[in-house]
Amino acid sequence: MGCHDVEGMAGEPESLRARVGRRDRPVHRMTTAWMKRWATPDGLARQAAATAWLLGDDVPRPEGFGDVDGRVDLRGLSLAPPQVLARYGFRGVSTSVLSGVIELRSNSWSAIDLSGSTLPNLRFFDFTFENCAFVRSRCIDWRLWGSTVRACDFERADLRDALLTSWHEGQTNTWTDVSFRRTNLRGSTTSGGTFDGCAFDDASLRGQEFRQTSFRDCTFAGTLQDVRFDARVVPDMPVADTMRRVDFSRATFQEVYLSGCRFEDVRWPTVQGIRVYPRQYEIMRAALARLEGDERHEAQQMRWIIEPELKFRGAEDSAGVFVREDYVKWGGEPLATLAETLYFPTA
Repeated sequence: MGCHDVEGMAGEPESLRARVGRRDRPVHRMTTAWMKRWATPDGLARQAAATAWLLGDDVPRPEGFGDVDGRVDLRGLSLAPPQVLARYGFRGVSTSVLSGVIELRSNSWSAIDLSGSTLPNLRFFDFTFENCAFVRSRCIDWRLWGSTVRACDFERADLRDALLTSWHEGQTNTWTDVSFRRTNLRGSTTSGGTFDGCAFDDASLRGQEFRQTSFRDCTFAGTLQDVRFDARVVPDMPVADTMRRVDFSRATFQEVYLSGCRFEDVRWPTVQGIRVYPRQYEIMRAALARLEGDERHEAQQMRWIIEPELKFRGAEDSAGVFVREDYVKWGGEPLATLAETLYFPTA
């Protein structure tokens, strides 16, 4: 505790605010009731005991807390935010220097319900979460290193600017059987790590980059806009595993990029003209050769698309993903038709 840190700051996206309508009001009132119970004189004492238990080492569970669905009921708990020492901005990106950031090391939270809680700017090292609920909790700027999250629920939680996965001193993070349904993940970082059996249905992912991240048995639903799955090889980083049994069938792609990826039993959206072609880089090298001397505008556009992909590549057996709608958006039917003939030359 008591360390300085730097936090990325982001405003709440308009699309998320627009979701909060009449059907959410009963849940909002419930969340408010959870928070108010900590504000009474007795509640303040209980809050201090609960906080000491959560943040301490070998602190016994305090008495007087009931269970909800088999989890210790700490819903609506608020931890004090760190102090903002300074704020800096450059080209539309702002950061804050923080003091009093809470660090938790080599410990675990198990079977705890922290739904509707305010838990900002926490730092977890070699930590384990198991069977915990953070529904509608405010978990902005969380950062995890060498940690494991299992069977936890972050539905509608605010995880903006969080460090979800990273590669640090030979360790990374693993998320297993975790719900990110309608979770705000804007500005979060995923570099390395594994998501296994996780649901990203209707999560706010605009601008998200999953770098060298492995996915198994995960689902994505709703609109995926400006999302990148980047499995291209990076020195001193682990190579992402094959994307296995991931279901995108209920998602809509809007400028979704999959670079250097390998696929096994992946289900794609069925109505957008999405096609997968094997041997991505072999096909792209052949495409450049076929484009040599072609002065059409769409040919130049294809060179602009392909050349950067060949400079920074994934594994040679990576597959390419062609989303026809995107090519129509970028260059109309001429570009989309040319791309199809280059990526699928024997079709």
